This record gives sequence, structure tokens and C-alpha cells, in this order.
Amino acid sequence: MEIDESPIKDENGIVVGIAGAARDVTMRKKAEQALRASDEKYRLIMASMKDAVYITSKERRIEYTNPRMIEKIGRDAIGEYCYKAIFENDTQCAWCILDQVQHGKCVEFEFENPKDSRFYTVINTPVFNTDGTISKLGIIRDITDQRKIELMLRQSQKMEAIGTLAGGVAHEFNNILAIILGNAELAIGGVPEWNPAKNFLEEIRKASLRAKNIVRQILSFARKMPPVYKPLEIGAVVKEALRLIRATIPANIEIHQRIRCDSEVILSNPTEINQIIMNLCSNAVHAMEEGTGILEIHLEVVFLDNLSVARYEDLTTGKYVKLTVKDTGSGIDPAIIDRIFDPYFTTKNVDKGLGMGLAVVFGIVKEHEGAIKVMSEIGKGAAVEILFPVAEVQSEEKVGQSDHLPTGTECILFVDDEESLVELAQKLLERLGYKVEAKTNPAEALRLFQEKSDKFDLVITDMAMPVMTGDRLLKEITKIKPNIPIILCTGHSDRIDGVKAKEMGFAICAMKPLEHASLAGIVRAALDKAKE
Repeated sequence: MEIDESPIKDENGIVVGIAGAARDVTMRKKAEQALRASDEKYRLIMASMKDAVYITSKERRIEYTNPRMIEKIGRDAIGEYCYKAIFENDTQCAWCILDQVQHGKCVEFEFENPKDSRFYTVINTPVFNTDGTISKLGIIRDITDQRKIELMLRQSQKMEAIGTLAGGVAHEFNNILAIILGNAELAIGGVPEWNPAKNFLEEIRKASLRAKNIVRQILSFARKMPPVYKPLEIGAVVKEALRLIRATIPANIEIHQRIRCDSEVILSNPTEINQIIMNLCSNAVHAMEEGTGILEIHLEVVFLDNLSVARYEDLTTGKYVKLTVKDTGSGIDPAIIDRIFDPYFTTKNVDKGLGMGLAVVFGIVKEHEGAIKVMSEIGKGAAVEILFPVAEVQSEEKVGQSDHLPTGTECILFVDDEESLVELAQKLLERLGYKVEAKTNPAEALRLFQEKSDKFDLVITDMAMPVMTGDRLLKEITKIKPNIPIILCTGHSDRIDGVKAKEMGFAICAMKPLEHASLAGIVRAALDKAKE
């Protein structure tokens, strides 16, 4: 209840009584309590929102900011113009839609703020005040990271499509390379040392092997398979990577390379070394994009003693290969140098990078049990130094190299739908002493095997062929002669590997194109294994 009292006076001004009135204010008190509860709930909602919220008048002056907005701009900014306090513009924002809100419309849009190059989504809705005026409620959400994820998803889908396309192209291209490489090797064997043509043929052979490695790198990037590390001469791989990227470097940037290790071996694979070179060089070029510059790539062998090893984390004393990529760009701000290896961290615009390059490099280096160190000086450039432990083993490319190829007199059935490849393989195998029956049709090859199964000691087949695939041919042949060794020789390295081939029943899985020495080695190995 609410009671009002007032005195009653006589004509002389003397109080002779009291007049009182009592009113039931229950409904009003409930309304006040509800209003306070509503205000508190509204305050809690605004305080808990992760988005920045503000309210402005029709004159664009700020009437309210929630805690997230205060945190964003550093003050509550009540009474200030929204375009100055929030968006740091001298005049109203180009994307402002206050007029539409004043007409009672709710509007949602996205924009890129040129001040920080970040992307935002904004929801604007009218607030109808009791005095008849309309204010604007704005909710701002930073969607830059979401944009990056969407871009990565599109990139991933693109890579998946590229992977599918690369698999088909690689199969055809590997067949062509096999023909070029095989014929070059046949010709080399028939040309005397004094003939200049021998050098030309050797260059064709080397170029074919380089093309073979490039195809494998493309497939490896596209399918994202777990890395397999083998003994590798890193100097040759780095030189090859620099040849590939030279065409992508702007003309205003000079490249200085100093490769001082030609025979040192590390446990790695060419794809990951290429990834490191490409990512580091790309970042260096980006740092120098405003003008001329020098990109330096050094590769050398170093020995870390007890004193020098202290400069690096998780390394022990010993012999290492040191790769250094240095630029004369703008340098790295000391405030962010500890974050440059974080995934998605980037100083580039969204359309120029996702912030994954250095994170990928860091991951690869750690997989190699190596170390990475960054040195920088603002205005003078940066240098990235990577150390790989030297492997005390011989490169696989040199293991087993010999002028004397393994030979034999056994009978081989060779099956491939590429006629030129069949003719080439027959010549190469016959030069090694084998008797060869070659077929371009797997169904015809199967009929021949059914008629003369006792004649054959080994079968070599492609996988992707019309009429009958290689794995189906294997099943039919092993029904007739279960213990015969069958080699799969395929250009589809993106679809099948040695493990899958073994599970299917193949003795060996060989990837096209094969060098003469490799072909001789795997044929002899399969035949000898079958005799054990």
C-alpha cells in the first residue's frame, strides 16, 4: 500500500486533524520490479555477447556500447559519432544504411574494413523509442577467420579435383615418359662414347627423370599421403626446386644461390624439401614486393659442438645440413616473430595467403628431427635457418648402381595397352637375355597364358587397361598357376602403392617410368624370390 497524509488546520492555522489516503500500488511495484529485472537481463545479455553491440541516434551519435564494443575501441564513446569512434573514419561510412533503419527495416551485410583489412558482418535493426524517434542497434561480428576457413575449404576442394585430374594425366604422361626414357636408354647403349649424340641422349634421359620426379611431386601434393623418408641427396633436390621456382620470381628480385653440399644425404623426400623451399621463397618474395631485392639460398654442411648446439632447441652435437633462405625485405616485427609459425597467422591480406606456409615448414622440420631459427631486422630483411641431421647412409639413387645389369633366360609375359611401351619393354627385356611374349590386349594375354602356362616364369602387367584390369588379370592367372610371380607396372601412383599391391597378390609394384637398371633389378628380384 502507498499512504499519503496531510494536516487539517482550522482558521487560526492550528492543526486539528490529519487527512490520509491509501492506495493499492501492488501492480505498480510489480511493474517496477519487472522493469528492473528486464533491465538487468538486458544488461547481462549485452555483457555476455561476444559480438560488439552499439546503439546510435538518427544523428549517428552513440547512445550505448556493450562491454565487447568498449573492449574493441578502448572506451564507451557515448555521445561520439559512430563512424569516428568505431570505424575511425572522418565522414560517415560508405556502407552506412541508417536511412533504411530509420524506415523501420532490418538490414544485414558484410564489409571489409580498409583500416585493418578484416571482414565483418553487421546486423542493423531499428529501436523504436517512447518519444517516437528511431535509434539504430548495430551488432558487429568479425568473420575474418571464418572467411579463411571457407577459403581453405574451397582450396581443399580444388586440390581434391586437381588430385583426381592429376591421377589421370599422370597415367598417360608416365606412359609417354616411359617410352622416351626407355628409347633413350636403348639408344645410349648403341652409341659409342666418342659420338656427340651420346651426350644428347644422356640429356634426354636426365630430363625424363626430372619430369618423372615432377609428376610424383604433383601427385604427392594432391593426395596428401603420409610422408615416407628415404636417403636423399638434398643438394640435388634444392637445385631442382630453385630451377622450378625461378620462373615465378619477379624480375625485380635477384636470386643468389650457394650450394656447398653435393653428396650429403638426409632422410627425407623430394616433395617435402620442395614444400620448404617454395614456402620460404614465397614469403621472402612477399616481403620484397614493394621494390627490388635479393633472395639468397645457401646450403652447407655444419658441425654442431657443445657450444654451437645450444643455439637450437632439441638438437644434439653432430653433423647437419644447414639451409638458409634470406631476403632484403621489410623484416619481421619483433612483437610477432614468436607467432609466425602459428597456423593461420599471417600479415598478408586474406586473398594473398592463409597463414599456413610457415606452419607447414615448421611441421616438416620437426618431422625431420631438425631445427628452425628466424633472424630479422626491421627494414633490412629476414633469414630463416633450417638444420637437417645428416644420415650416415648412401642415397638410394646410388645404391645398387652398376654397369653390369642382372640378366636371365626365363620367359616373361608382358601386358600393357600402350603399343609403343609394349614394343619398348620387349626390346629392353630381350637385351637382358629374357624370352618375352608381349600383348596389348589383356584378354588375349590371358588366352595365351591358358594355352602355354608352363612356358611362363613371370608376368608383368599394367593396372588400368580396357577389357580387363591388371588385378583381374592377376586373379585369372593365379587360378591357373598360383605361384607365378606377377609384377604390377603402373602409372597410377596416386591410386595404388606397394602395400596395396601386395594385398592384391602382386609380387612387386613398380611405378612408371622405369629406368633400364630398375627394370632389370625388379625382374631379377621377383624371379629369384619365386625360386626360394
